[in-house]
Amino acid sequence: MKVFDKLGALLGALPRALSSREEVDTLLEIAGRRRMPRLVLLTASDEDERLLLRGLFEIEGEPLTIREREGDADGRWSVVEIRGEKLALLKLRPGREAAGIFRSAHDEGSADAIVAFGSVGEEEALRYSILEMLHACDEGDVSPATLLLLAEPTGGSGLEARKAIKEDFARVGYSVYRVFVRSEGEVRGALAGFSLLSDALVELTELRIRIILCRTLPRAKKAREELSDRMIDAFSAIAGAVALTPIPLADAAIITPLQGVMVTLVGYVSGRPLSRKTLAEAFASLGVVTAAGFGLRLVARQAVKIVPGAGSAAAAAIALNGTKALGKAAKLYFVGTSGAPNPKAPKGGGTVARLNSGS
Repeated sequence: MKVFDKLGALLGALPRALSSREEVDTLLEIAGRRRMPRLVLLTASDEDERLLLRGLFEIEGEPLTIREREGDADGRWSVVEIRGEKLALLKLRPGREAAGIFRSAHDEGSADAIVAFGSVGEEEALRYSILEMLHACDEGDVSPATLLLLAEPTGGSGLEARKAIKEDFARVGYSVYRVFVRSEGEVRGALAGFSLLSDALVELTELRIRIILCRTLPRAKKAREELSDRMIDAFSAIAGAVALTPIPLADAAIITPLQGVMVTLVGYVSGRPLSRKTLAEAFASLGVVTAAGFGLRLVARQAVKIVPGAGSAAAAAIALNGTKALGKAAKLYFVGTSGAPNPKAPKGGGTVARLNSGS
């Protein structure tokens, strides 16, 4: 998307004194240096693999479309396209060969996460393969985050299985993992349980792949909210810093485009299809609430620089708070908030009556 290039240009145009700010680096990590995620999918059967793919990537009520991009294949990694974004996947089955295949793929491009799915009773094979893959990483390698979701039959022993797996991981000194158990007798919907899995997948991976994961994982609602908040805070801080310049109107050429990029990126994170039409509708909708206030803030921001004694501090506060208000409005429009889902945003799947997680 052109918005990423525009963000890079805007951040590159900042005065040298501002370019080293932590918030600038945060936005560069999130959007400017973003890269294709590499995920290892470990499942015991073809059916489990299909369910895992659906649970991670399918939007409720819409058929999941995964396009294989053979021309972009990277060694053992299979490059796929989901909702316009590229992801590298390595699909494995538990067994002795899994660690060797993983090692070869890991050498070609470091895995960001191992995501495993199966039923209680299959956890031993899954656990063994996961640990073998982790042991295959060279000392000094950044080990991939590991997530395991177990489906527990009614009256099963999922909690005991989770405890045993956690103890095994802790015994070898491995801590970047999550283990989830869903009770099939207490949940509705085949895809129940994947919301927490999706949120954890985003949480445990590095910042530069989170924006793509948030866009392609429709059930990662909490993660989308958190990433949106992080971007809004960074944009707001930069706007406030730019407004400190004592020259009237000098900041408008940067702050106004920054705010437009911020709104577009929040829309991107939401996972909604973005086009000129949808963005125009979004800005029009936001404008009903924010345009008048934004115009007044722009005038006020410049006025306080001209009025003797007012100084730039007040202008900075106006720019920071105005940008944050616009960002929060965009977040509400595109992403919604916890407990009050936005009907325009992708819907989560299933209702979880009992879902246990551990870290």
